[in-house]
Parts: sequence; C-alpha cells; structure tokens
Amino acid sequence: GKQVFLSLDGIQKYCKVWINGAYIGDHYGFGSFDFNVTSLLKSNADNVIAMAVSNSRKISGSDYGGITGDVRIILKNKLYIPMQGSSSHEGGTSISTPGFNGKTGVVNIFTWVQNDNPVLKNCTLKTTVYDAEGKSIQVLKTIAEIKPGELYRFEQVSKQIKNLQLWSPEQPYMYRVYSEVYDGAMLCDTYTSTLGFRWFRWDKTDNSLYLNGKKTVLSGIELIYQDEMLGNAVPSWLIEKNLKDMSKGKTINYVRTSDNKYINMADRMGLIVDASLPFDEKDTKEVYDNLVKELIRKNRNNPSVLFWNLGLPFKSSEPSIVLAEDSTRIFIPQNQKVRSTDPDKFMISSMKGFADPSESSKTIAGEPVRVVVTSEQHSLNAGRGSVAKVEAIIVDAQGNKVEGSGKVLRWNISGPARLTGPEISLPESSSSHDNNVLRYSTLPAINIIRSTGESGKISIIVSASGLMSGSLDILSVPLTVDNSLVSETILKNEGRRRSDRNVLAAERLENIPEEIKYLSADLKLNSTDVNGYKKAISEHIVRNNLDVDTSTVEFRTFASLLGRYMDNNKGRIAVVDFNFNAMNYNNCRLISSYVNATKLPQQFKDALRQFYSNAIIWQGEPKNAGDEMNWLNWIPSGGTVVICSDEMKLPPAKGVIITDKNKLTDIISIVHPAFTGFSADARERAMDFITKMNPYVFKNQKGGNDKESAIILAEKGKPVLIPLLKFISED
Repeated sequence: GKQVFLSLDGIQKYCKVWINGAYIGDHYGFGSFDFNVTSLLKSNADNVIAMAVSNSRKISGSDYGGITGDVRIILKNKLYIPMQGSSSHEGGTSISTPGFNGKTGVVNIFTWVQNDNPVLKNCTLKTTVYDAEGKSIQVLKTIAEIKPGELYRFEQVSKQIKNLQLWSPEQPYMYRVYSEVYDGAMLCDTYTSTLGFRWFRWDKTDNSLYLNGKKTVLSGIELIYQDEMLGNAVPSWLIEKNLKDMSKGKTINYVRTSDNKYINMADRMGLIVDASLPFDEKDTKEVYDNLVKELIRKNRNNPSVLFWNLGLPFKSSEPSIVLAEDSTRIFIPQNQKVRSTDPDKFMISSMKGFADPSESSKTIAGEPVRVVVTSEQHSLNAGRGSVAKVEAIIVDAQGNKVEGSGKVLRWNISGPARLTGPEISLPESSSSHDNNVLRYSTLPAINIIRSTGESGKISIIVSASGLMSGSLDILSVPLTVDNSLVSETILKNEGRRRSDRNVLAAERLENIPEEIKYLSADLKLNSTDVNGYKKAISEHIVRNNLDVDTSTVEFRTFASLLGRYMDNNKGRIAVVDFNFNAMNYNNCRLISSYVNATKLPQQFKDALRQFYSNAIIWQGEPKNAGDEMNWLNWIPSGGTVVICSDEMKLPPAKGVIITDKNKLTDIISIVHPAFTGFSADARERAMDFITKMNPYVFKNQKGGNDKESAIILAEKGKPVLIPLLKFISED
C-alpha cells in the first residue's frame, strides 16, 4: 500500500533511468529530481535500477561526471508531501518572514501535499515552529479537501512571534519547522524545514551588504564544485571538515557555491551564501531554466542564502524566472558578482582545504626529521562508499611542523582499501612536470582512501627521502545492512572492473639494477655525530655491496642523507626507510648511466648528475628512467656551457664561458651574437627549446617589461648548455 520513489540529489551531467528494463525518464544537470516507480516494482523479488550517465557536455569549471549526490529509495503513503527541489513539480515547503525587521515577526509557510488516493481526502496539516532548544513556540493547523490526483498548496501564516533570535555570522541561530500531514487521525507524512530570522539589503551607494541593520564586510571564499580526488561525490562529513579547515584562523563569513550540501553547512556555521549557478553555453534555455528552478527550490528555506547569483544567459529568463521562484533574496544580474568591500579578503578554494598562512610563523621549526600521518577517522564501514581523509605533515625532532622542506611524499596502502588520490604528493617547488600527482603548497598533504567493501586492518605508510616514515592504521568494520523494508544484497568484487586510471611514472619503473641491496631488517649503528653516522653507514653499505662506487655524487648524496637520518634517530634506521631511499638511489644511478653515455659537454653532464641526485635522492622526486633517457637523447650533442657568476674568475674548464649576466637572452647572445637579429617568433622558439633542455633555467614569476628577457633566467653558479647555432637558427 505504500508508494515508492527513487530520489536523486545530483547527476553530472545527463542521465537516463530504467526500472526492471522499463525506461522511466531522464534528467539534465546536477539538481535534485525523483521518479514515482511504484507501478514498475515487483514484490518479493529482485528489482533492478539501471542508470546511464554521460558527461560529454561538461559544466564550466568541472571535468567530473557520474552520480555525485545521494540516491535514496523513499516509501510514502498516498497522501504525502512531495520531495523538494525538483523542477518538474513543487514539493516540500516555502518559508518566508515577510516584513520582519526586528525582534517580533510572523512566518509565512507554503506546504505542498499530493493526494494519490482514488478518493477525495480531508487533510489536516499541522505545522509546529521549534526554537533551537527544541521548544515549541507556535502550532498552526489547517484543514483542506484534496481531490484525487491533486497537488494542493497550503498557506499558513503564524501569529506574531516575540523575542526572536536573529541569524547572523556571529550567532547563526536556527529555528525548525515541522510539518505533519493527517488523514483523519492517521499520520501520513512528516517534513522538516529550516528557518532563520534575519533581514538584509544591498546598498548600491556604498556597494555594501546590510544584515540585520548592520553593515557587513564580506570576507570569504569561492568553493569550486569539485574535489581533486572524489570529483563532486563528496560525503557531507568531509564537506563540513573542509569548511572548518578553510575557515580556521580566518575571518570568513561568506561563500560562493552551487552545492546545497555546502549551503546546509553554512546555515549552522554562520556563513553568508552567494548561491551561484555555473553556465554551459551549450545548455538550452529549457535546460538552464530547470537548473535555476532546482537550485532555488532546493535552497529557498536556507537562511544563509542571501544572493541568487545565477548569471542567466538568456535575457528572456532574466529576472522573471528568479522572481517567480523566490523574490526575497538579492538577485545578481548576468555576468556580475558580489564584490567584497575588502577585496583583499576574498580567495578561491577547491575542497582540499588550506592551512592558515600565519601558522607557519608561530613556531620556528628545526630540521625535518619524520613524517606524521593522522586521520580523524579511526574506523570506517566496509562499504564501497566509505572514504577516510588522511593527512601527512613533516615535523622536526620536537614535533613542530616543518614547511618548505621540498620533500616529496610517497603514499603506500595495504589492506581492504585503496588510495583515491595519486601515490605521490609533490611540493609546489618541485621541478617535476608529472601531472599525475597532487601538489601541496602548505602542509598537511592530503589523500583519500576508499574501502574495497571488505573488513580488516588498513595500513597507510607515507615516506619521504631522509625522513622517518609515518604510518597509520584504520579499521574497516563489517557493514550492517538494514533489510527490514527493502532487502539489498551486498555486491561482491568478482566481475567488477575498475575505471581506467593514469599510472604514475614511478609505477612504470622496471628492472632497476640493485647497486645497493635492500635490507630485510632494521639497522642500528653507533656514532656521536652526523659525520660519524655518515661514515658508519658508508662502511656498512660498502661491506654489503662490493660493487658500489663511493666516489660518485650519487653515493655522497645518499650517505649524507642517511647520516642525517641516523643522527636524528639515535643511529636507528627502519628497514622500510632504508629500502625507500635505496630505491631512489638505484633509480638515480640508472639515470646517471644514461647521462654518462651522452656526448654532452662534461661540465653539463656533471651538473645533470648533481641535479638528479638532489631531485631523486635528496628530495625523493619520482622520475622514470625511460622517460629521462628519452629526454637526454633529445638534447643535441655539443654546444657551449655558460655559467652565470658574480665573481669573474678564469673558466673552470676548457670551452666554458663565465658571465655576470643571468638573463637567458643575454646568455644566448654571448654564445651566438646572431641571436639578437632573430625574429620575435624565432627568439621565442629558441628560448623555449633551451629552457626545456636546461634544468637550471627557470621563469621568474615576477616578470618585467621585457617579456622575453625578464622572466627567463639562469640559476647563478649552475652550468647552462647553449646548443650549436644550427639547432636554434631561424632556418
């Protein structure tokens, strides 16, 4: 006797839906929608829901597709309140506080009730307004006759409510509206809505918002509708954590977003919301109008929403569609944005969060010693939708966070879970051009793990060159399924296929010679200082690796790294850390052998080996030997080595030029005077070519008036190879 609905909160970007092979409809965009599937279901038998989802037409600013919101099966009686937020029908409630401007006010409530019974129903709607403490402050009752198949709109206006608490960023006081639908004495349906009392206006004379009669300086963030690792399918608890992380230590009172999950959080956290809607120029007017309706209907009761910032592209829709749906907010016309009265207090953020930039200056940290891995979740359900957010920081011997170490973090996971993000976290300063990594500007570096659906212990280890690895265990507990109403079998892994995923360069490394063999147990050596540990570890390696060449830059870097490690850890080195650093050393040695085999000038080859030793061994950057060999083969043989130095001394080697100039255009002109006569296009091609072949040439982000010469510089004291003229000539 119940009605069954399939309710979906977001699909990116177009979908079709079937029940038991019968096509029931489609939807475009990420708003809410639902289907009544009662007539298509089979009792006491399996029922199959199938969805085809396409992201071939992307929403601006988002490259993610799929089922990004909650999917629910909802059971209702035949006299009920329809779901709120769909463009195809009204539902839920629409609550306003007309004329409110102080401590006393009234509440105007529209409630939609659908009668799917074959007969007329005498329906009673009981609406109760509760304060934040759960105390009933007013009860409204209305009786109406609803015809078969009719969607009836109740309108209820409260009496004056006194001593109201206002909603504001400083005190986000929330009331609650509870709706009950009765068929005679039988309770048929209930619905809960949010309510907040506040009044506001936008003053065009000083371009400012006035909230509750007070001028409010907007300071906030634009929340991009995506996460680097989860796309748009982000659980509510993670959204709340990200919002708290973003606002920690900051005076944030404003967010611009299109995600109703953010908006619900903003109600409780006291954030003013500029509800914006991304525009895809390929959308039709009908599609876009439906997206507008869904956004407004879903969020029209949220007190945090003060602005509809829809940027409507179709002038025929502007602003009539917004006013028809909700005229109580500030409407921002096409191609305009709310401008903060303090523009320095506005920033754009993705969901990965960011640390308070003032944090790093609170404590002067010492030398980096180890990695620390943490998570607020000590366990998760063994279901494929279960995820945990894991954070890694680098600390000194006293446990203070160390920023700017330049260390690359490598994530490893074992047990019934997998990394959702890449296995490598690179600092922003890293020279790596690998796109299949996450970059962090400040710590913590963040990753997400996802359950495989099985129970057991999940172990995460995060390693960095020369530091003690950090580890964390999370328990995956068996998932309890409630089959009391709708039975659902837990799917097995057999037959499931994983989506294609870009493979990191580090995962493609094969057949790397083990010049230094890996350990099978932890190592303990004795000494009194870092130089002593460096000597002790060198002697240990030589005893156990007879072919190792201790005279190389790679070995010196490796020994120095482990010497510091052991000095920081009282002579102990964990097997996992030794083997991690030995892997980097062996990889670097393989690449260095390619460097030695080239016909490049010796001074440049020495610089390349120093570069690789620092990047791979000291910092831990993942570099694929095959890729580096291809790059080395691409660099033309011969050429002239130039070193930029403020101290004009004799050349350190034959054929090397010393200059006090570090602009690349000047350096090229010294070697090839004809370069000054090149055309603009030829100059640009030559500089791009030389920049790519030199690891110590970089772009100065500050720029300058002379675009070519001011932003491309050579690092002082480092060799730069200028190829023969024939490789950069205009011909």
